Amino acid sequence: MICLAPTELVTDAERRLFHVLTSLGPGTNVLGGLAVFVPVVEGAMQRRQADAVAFLPETVVVVRAVAMGGRQSGELRPHATGVWTVGGEVLRLTGGGANPSGQLRKAVELVCATLDAGGLDPGSPPGLAAIDGSITSVRDRSAGGPVACSLDAGEVLTGLRHCANIGGQADRRVWTTADVRAALAIFGLQGRGPSVEELNGEGFLYSPYVLRRPQAGVVRAERGAVLSTTPRVGAVRTAAAPPPTVSAPVSVGAPGPGRKDAEPAAAAGATTDGTGRDVGLSDLFDDEPASRPAPVAPPSAASGTPKASKPGTPKASKPGTPKGRTAKPAKRTRRRTPWFLVAAVLLVVAAGVAGVRYASGLDDSAANPTGQGSTGATSPGSPTTSATTPPPQTQVVGDVTYTLQASRADTDCVSNSYGQVAEYFAGTPCTGLTRALFTANLDGASAVISVSEVQLTDDEVATEFRTLVDSSGTGNVSDLLRSGVPLEGGPSELVAGAYASELSGSMVRIVEVAWLDEAAAGEDATLEAAAEDALTLDLPAV
Repeated sequence: MICLAPTELVTDAERRLFHVLTSLGPGTNVLGGLAVFVPVVEGAMQRRQADAVAFLPETVVVVRAVAMGGRQSGELRPHATGVWTVGGEVLRLTGGGANPSGQLRKAVELVCATLDAGGLDPGSPPGLAAIDGSITSVRDRSAGGPVACSLDAGEVLTGLRHCANIGGQADRRVWTTADVRAALAIFGLQGRGPSVEELNGEGFLYSPYVLRRPQAGVVRAERGAVLSTTPRVGAVRTAAAPPPTVSAPVSVGAPGPGRKDAEPAAAAGATTDGTGRDVGLSDLFDDEPASRPAPVAPPSAASGTPKASKPGTPKASKPGTPKGRTAKPAKRTRRRTPWFLVAAVLLVVAAGVAGVRYASGLDDSAANPTGQGSTGATSPGSPTTSATTPPPQTQVVGDVTYTLQASRADTDCVSNSYGQVAEYFAGTPCTGLTRALFTANLDGASAVISVSEVQLTDDEVATEFRTLVDSSGTGNVSDLLRSGVPLEGGPSELVAGAYASELSGSMVRIVEVAWLDEAAAGEDATLEAAAEDALTLDLPAV
């Protein structure tokens, strides 16, 4: 994750968010992306609605970092309507208010309008409310509209992954290197962001062309109802600044030589109104037309859930990244080719295809004498998250039928865990992770079951790990819901009512079970029995 802060960070919550994101380090080992700390403000009063815009390969996330007022602590519960609560009390935010949803919705509208006006299709950006304070856990983090998280490093990572999953499902197109650079130009930050190579290293698909052009009459029509009640929307306007002569104030990972890991000072050419006042993404509702950036190159087609009484450990893995579209090559002037050359080429290609198919048939026959298809192994250069051969969609244990809803395989345990468990993996890496979600009907009530397997280096390490993870307050491996994989009709987060674990050689299996709807919950003993039964369920092979 690369962090760009062209203006001074004002609040403690902003500064903490900046340090949390820079601690993720560059590249995609933890989470790839670009976080631009530019305030999103509205109208002549410069009312701040959000503090940063995070570009992820899957989507754009509008982020609001705000602190709690007073001495509140406990579980944060967002609500779709009404106030949010923490520890059972009404949430009190610094500056007033008990629900950041309204500000974030407005901020998302402003960012969408800005990118639209600049000729970029923003897709469907989600909002992220990062609350600074003594928050022990977050329940149903997306129940309030925007995704909610605390400013703990693991929580912010989980929140961003939730947003990536939400935005990626709403718009399957990915953000490319050219798209991100065009967005920075719209924000008035031309030449002040990371290079194409750095963006590519953050997981953005390379493209020389801007691919996210608004689809004619579609994107603006969808947003017309939202923005029609406001005055005319203009592009982002910033104070006139000379062409940048220094590199952007990008802070990547840990501080390098000669650079302190502190809040960045305002850089040359920062977004101001000439009086030193921070303007950010300003004048979105100003009546005066704003200067637009020069057009970009022509387009081409193109997860802290509290544990129940625990004897085990959950596993996590990264949600898959939506596939992007590759840019079509630019049109070229065609030269007339003699027909006999075309015929010769076609003959050669046909012969080659026939040979390959013949050889493949022999290979398949040898590898699968029964005629069944085989699943290819993951190449050494492939991502850590891998597709796996799914087990049966339904499995029966006793008189209960368990239906597989989702599964993932991964090799990185550090970024897919939290608390002391994540710290343990940093010094003692695992060798594999497999995770799955099941649903079942337990005596008339629906339940969700998370089953995770952690493969360690040897039996001794596995025993040590199970002892750690079975202890309360030590963290865990993120389940699929915590990592942002949605469950249709289910909660956005698993709050376990029953827990079980099993040690088998160098492997630790963890099960967590919760009711899909607490209002229709059954007996606790039923959950505990399901947790024990789920220890025998078949999982996809890594």
